[in-house]
Amino acid sequence: MMKLSILTPAYNAGNTLAASVQAVASLKIDGELEVIVVDDGSTDNTASIAGELAAAYPWVKFIRRENRGESAALNTALDNIGGEPDFIAIIEADVEVRPDWLELLLPAFDDPKVMGAGGFLETSSSDPWIARLAGYEIEGKFKSKEKETVHLTSANVLYRAEAFRIAGRFEEKLVNASLDALFNSKLLDEGYKLIYVPEAKVIHHYKTSFFDYLKRQYAYARYRAHLTRTNLYPADRWVGAGVFLAGLFWLSILLAWKWPLLPVGLFILMIVVNTIPTVKLFMEKKDPALILNPLVITLRNMVVAVGIPLGIVMKKLGRY
Repeated sequence: MMKLSILTPAYNAGNTLAASVQAVASLKIDGELEVIVVDDGSTDNTASIAGELAAAYPWVKFIRRENRGESAALNTALDNIGGEPDFIAIIEADVEVRPDWLELLLPAFDDPKVMGAGGFLETSSSDPWIARLAGYEIEGKFKSKEKETVHLTSANVLYRAEAFRIAGRFEEKLVNASLDALFNSKLLDEGYKLIYVPEAKVIHHYKTSFFDYLKRQYAYARYRAHLTRTNLYPADRWVGAGVFLAGLFWLSILLAWKWPLLPVGLFILMIVVNTIPTVKLFMEKKDPALILNPLVITLRNMVVAVGIPLGIVMKKLGRY
């Protein structure tokens, strides 16, 4: 029988943690299970909910610590694994796995060179509008992924326990962004494989406020300079084109004294460019919130266009 240890970092996850752990309880597993929930200094009711879950399920271990970010929370969970697991999974506190998630991922490990496998992130139709828009974009990125991939998201991923002896711990200076990408790259650099299994589906609840969404996108951009592989999905090249336009927009602000209509024209161009894929997405999803999508993606690209160069400068200064 196998032993599976699941790491669940949680920060202000009071609205989603219970459903996440209860979904894990439905997993089909032939062996021993433990879930290590690390409350990373939440200011909501996450701690009390985690305590109730630990009391209800003997395989749930609850740890509370000061806020230091997801990387540190994951390392704390690693430090508190009991025994010697065969596999270590990360299922974030805003993710609900399906009962067949584990059994769909395990066959990938028949190849001894495979160190990690992960599944598809579905968007919840009941989430707030900004969470749905963020989810739709990620779904599109996942649909472009190949089976053998360079990136598995920490939202839902299964690793051999050996992977953590090879790649080590998570880089805590990355705090909440790009930590999984850096970890994955270390495994790939050692000649191992990562496998994407689209049939292994989970529901992922994204940030529920527009400000939190932009803050998260900025963090991704800010820490990207520390990665050796920056295009994590084939679809990222199109995101890169949008960010390039956003960078031109910021530069045009400096020239507005001479050509005042230049920034306006570039902003309109960005909206038009982002409207084209949105129309196709609307035909698929039929979600009225997508009316806002061109503006949301435009503002996101503007934030990313600030985060990327700042991250490069900070890296050259030897800082994160």
